[in-house]
Amino acid sequence: MYLSGSEFYNVDISGVNLNGAILFNCKWKHLSIHELHKQIWHTNYVNSVCFSPDGTLIASGSGDQSIRIFEVKTGQQKIQLDGHSSCVQSVSFSPDGTILASGSGDQSIKIWGVKTGQQKQKLDGHSNRVLSVCFSPDGNTLASGSDDNSIILWDFMTRKTQVKFYGHEGEILSVCFSPDGTILASSSGDQSIRIWDVKTGHQKANLNGHTSYVNQVCFSHDGKTLASGSSDKSIRLWDVKTGLQKLKLDGHSEWVSQVCVSPDGATLASGSADQSIRIWDVKTGQQKAKLDGHVGYVQSVSFSPDNNTLASGSYDNPICLWDVQTGQQKAKLDGHVGYVQSISLSLDGSTLASGSADKSICLWDIKTGQQEAKFDGHSDRVSQVCFSSDGIILASGSEDKSIRLWSIKT
Repeated sequence: MYLSGSEFYNVDISGVNLNGAILFNCKWKHLSIHELHKQIWHTNYVNSVCFSPDGTLIASGSGDQSIRIFEVKTGQQKIQLDGHSSCVQSVSFSPDGTILASGSGDQSIKIWGVKTGQQKQKLDGHSNRVLSVCFSPDGNTLASGSDDNSIILWDFMTRKTQVKFYGHEGEILSVCFSPDGTILASSSGDQSIRIWDVKTGHQKANLNGHTSYVNQVCFSHDGKTLASGSSDKSIRLWDVKTGLQKLKLDGHSEWVSQVCVSPDGATLASGSADQSIRIWDVKTGQQKAKLDGHVGYVQSVSFSPDNNTLASGSYDNPICLWDVQTGQQKAKLDGHVGYVQSISLSLDGSTLASGSADKSICLWDIKTGQQEAKFDGHSDRVSQVCFSSDGIILASGSEDKSIRLWSIKT
């Protein structure tokens, strides 16, 4: 097959065998590719989709109260995990990929053997919905956050409660382990942030300063600084060791929906309901740039691995790529006709995937800003997109109750 110099636009190339094809100087845009696999096992919304650490398995949790695990390579369902009596809100693999934890509206956490599919343990301790579960970096501790205003750390070796953190007077909106796993940070609707010693269970600090819901907390990559974004329109940087506020970053005119620290730890990005993104110097707290371009509230921001590019998704449908150094918009990725619910960067930073309320997924070339492909197949909003570790497969979860796997490389 000789395709050098070919020009394709808006062409469906599903099923084309490119083995041995010569592909020099091709100009292919807006290509459409059928999904690698389509899985419709769930009978209700897919709430959570998670790759195993080695990228060979995907786990999904649903409002139908079940968890499904399937093989990425074949697309075949490996096993179905039943046992919860309410919707599964969150699923998380252990760092070694042998254990799966699930949190549910039935107030419980369940621990599953990935290989056998057997329930190893049912962890009871919360008195309201378990909204999030997260393993520590070493895999020995599991953290869970709940609507009951508490956080529980579970000793993963004994499957027993290690400690229960009380202190918040509102729902737990965010929990985050420090990079070394020794500290846990939590934020709440009670306007506070708490810092907890994972080993002793003692509260190390109560960080007060915000005057409304603290929507998110995020550690810097060296673990020394904690960033928080709040509905009070401010971002705060905290010294993790002392618990003191280092800086208050003011600039947004509406609530801050997300904060994200760059991989090198030098820059912080914030997205807000004021439709803007702000770039901040972590060391000085100075605003380096205000990125305007969205006409809907910004709900997601993500740095590329090389720190140079920021991707943002908003309720106004387009995705924007920004030059972090200059603050200039590098590209506006128009292709969706519904708001963007999820964005995901490949590990090498070359490709951006976006999932939208228009039921489609788009792939974008980060360098050129060009749309590489558009995946159609879902019959309802695409709520989540996620790359496999090798960047070859993209997983998508939708409110049409299905999970789909897409081959990125043809």
